[in-house]
Amino acid sequence: MMLDFQFSRKNQVSLRERVLADLRMAILTGKLKPNDRLVESNIAEQMGISRGTLREALRQLEQEGLVISESYRYTRVANVDEEAIREVLFPARRIIEVFLVKKAVGKMKEADIEKLETIIEEMRFGAARNDLSLVVEKDIEFHEYILNISDYKSLIPLWQGMTGQIRIHFYKVGLSKDLQSIVDEHEELMEALLSKDLNRIMEVMAKHIHI
Repeated sequence: MMLDFQFSRKNQVSLRERVLADLRMAILTGKLKPNDRLVESNIAEQMGISRGTLREALRQLEQEGLVISESYRYTRVANVDEEAIREVLFPARRIIEVFLVKKAVGKMKEADIEKLETIIEEMRFGAARNDLSLVVEKDIEFHEYILNISDYKSLIPLWQGMTGQIRIHFYKVGLSKDLQSIVDEHEELMEALLSKDLNRIMEVMAKHIHI
């Protein structure tokens, strides 16, 4: 299948991350649709990059569940199953986050609190400008930062492997949602974290991590 969507050329500054971000955003926003075939030679030429750099980005997207490699023949955009997100990914995400947040609360330092507050401020900036992309990415960053405070680093890749498909869900939901309400939810979660009251934290998280 030939794609109508085309990628812009890239300069050499933070090339891998910029390529990855563009590919991810094209999938999240629907410019690249489920089951679209990603022809490496065409995309590399459009972006003005090497196929090696592109493959690195595609491998990361495969880990995120956004693309599927078909036995080294070609890569296609994954077809995200909303039922699987509701019935599997969200419950699994909740279990991992609740466990890791309980382990992280007692380890949070002042610098961590300042960083989380900065992320919320950036999220608020995005909401004020109706920038769904910024709000979603800061939402993910907020949670990942907390999880990294815990000593259970081996569980974080499991969580990261879910975020690609959960991102797509966030984008779909966010299109019809008041973005400020997402900021409000994170402010409530931040207040709970600052209280260090585990019962309160678990209550707010159970409400926050919903479908």
